[in-house]
Amino acid sequence: MSSRGWKLAPVFAMTALLSAGCDDSSNNNQQDLSVPGGDMAKAGADMTATADMTDTSGKGFILAADVVGTAFYEPAPDAGESAIPFAHTLASAVQLPEKAGSSDYSDFSFNLNTLKIGGCIANRYSIGTKNPTPDTQTAGVVAISGYNTKALVPVPTSTVAFAPPANIACINPVNPLPNYLCFYGTPGHSTGLDGQKVSSVVYPPIAKASYIGLCTANPGIGCSVADCQDLNLGAPYCEGKLFLNNGVISVAVAGQPSPGYGASVTTWGVGFNPDGGSGAIPQALTLTKITSGTTDVGGSAPVAFGNITALDPAADLTVEFSCDGSATRGSGCANGAGPFDLVVLNGSTSVNKRYQYSAGTLPNFGTLTCIEQRSKSAVDLGDEGGKFVIKSAALQAMVGTQTGGSVSLAAMQVKAVLGKGQTNLQAAGRGVFGFANLK
Repeated sequence: MSSRGWKLAPVFAMTALLSAGCDDSSNNNQQDLSVPGGDMAKAGADMTATADMTDTSGKGFILAADVVGTAFYEPAPDAGESAIPFAHTLASAVQLPEKAGSSDYSDFSFNLNTLKIGGCIANRYSIGTKNPTPDTQTAGVVAISGYNTKALVPVPTSTVAFAPPANIACINPVNPLPNYLCFYGTPGHSTGLDGQKVSSVVYPPIAKASYIGLCTANPGIGCSVADCQDLNLGAPYCEGKLFLNNGVISVAVAGQPSPGYGASVTTWGVGFNPDGGSGAIPQALTLTKITSGTTDVGGSAPVAFGNITALDPAADLTVEFSCDGSATRGSGCANGAGPFDLVVLNGSTSVNKRYQYSAGTLPNFGTLTCIEQRSKSAVDLGDEGGKFVIKSAALQAMVGTQTGGSVSLAAMQVKAVLGKGQTNLQAAGRGVFGFANLK
């Protein structure tokens, strides 16, 4: 699996805002993503809420998630697409708006009194004409840590590899947009992955022998064969998992005096780590079926977003899943689920084909987020549970008048908690992503 000449598509749309009380447009940054030897870009997805309170302040959302899927790239000009399966990226999103906004489409609600959460939000943006809602400039740095620092990004055609610094710093740079961006290490640095946008880095599977060789050639990383997360692709490979079982993921918010988003430190255990603080991060969702209207578009097992050859926004999109890795819709979803054990689906658009998702300037893009409580996925099994039903109206709000191009999609399980100060939800999880061309 060569990384030579990578020019990758972005991994997925993965910023999300959960508003408790008001319809609230969120931070949907169009970000450049780059890896050594490649270039990617990402548009953040948006999640807001219908009004069930009179509060007009913005509601925040912070996310850290390990997602895996197939990235696409163009190995040579006009050569068409090639795929990199089992690629991982860390979805890090911070949205801390001061004021509520509006959405192009929303059937989403979050009621703090009943703790009922569910629905979809979609928006279409044109930078300079319709921008995402600004984030606060006073909440300070949001730091993320605890992920795997032995995952490697090899530099094509060389023995050089990079590994992520131990901390992620999310800041609001104000320019070009006043929205949070997350960087490995120290923003402004440019050594290895230090200073790289988190959304820019993808960790591909690496042949086990090559992984050992890269660890030997780059002793400063401190990795060894024991750090290889075994993956069988017909031969032994090392998978670039970012959340390892028995680890602890931490999100620290610098915060500000009241009123505003308060200082906090939230931790989660990966797998069933009893020392996780706010609970255990669940495993990734398993897609079991995808239909556009009445047509099966997800393919046979393993069902994947990348199997969608042409997404039709004129038809409802139904994404079915299990929570325990089985092929049975809704299986395992109710086990121990509380009101903030959530399943989330995000999407965003590009005017380019999926293997050129980030090419050129992309001032116009759409975003989509759907969220449900994980317990509902089993309690309402039958017509309701174990699936996202994305109405064609939501898809059309995301796509707008765009024809052709592509869409990135991601589905996750997350464990969420309420943060301090101004209402905000902090979540960590694991998920799957993929790309489809638009009809």
